[in-house]
Amino acid sequence: MNVSEQIAARSLADDLKAISEHLAGAARFGAATAHRLSGIANSKLNEIDDSALNSESSVNALKGVAVLTKLANDSSEIAVNLLRANKETIDELNKPRDPKQDVTRVELVAMDDSSAN
Repeated sequence: MNVSEQIAARSLADDLKAISEHLAGAARFGAATAHRLSGIANSKLNEIDDSALNSESSVNALKGVAVLTKLANDSSEIAVNLLRANKETIDELNKPRDPKQDVTRVELVAMDDSSAN
């Protein structure tokens, strides 16, 4: 490649690296948000009266839990997609291998002719 093509390729690589770093950061924040919202939703469950599920307070609490859970799931989307992106590769690496198909590396060493006599 000529110099201008090398510069363009390097610039593209830098851009892709920055995008990856920002998406990883967004995934981290999204996962943290999902965690916090899920915790709030979980604590909101204490407001539900199991013996009176149709009461106004229980119905309102259930609605709050549903909204918080939906927001938590939406917040985790980037992180889940990043994890899912490598799933096939990870599954392949974790497959049990057949030892008969493993390749063994053998190093060949030249023999000294004088030691053969």
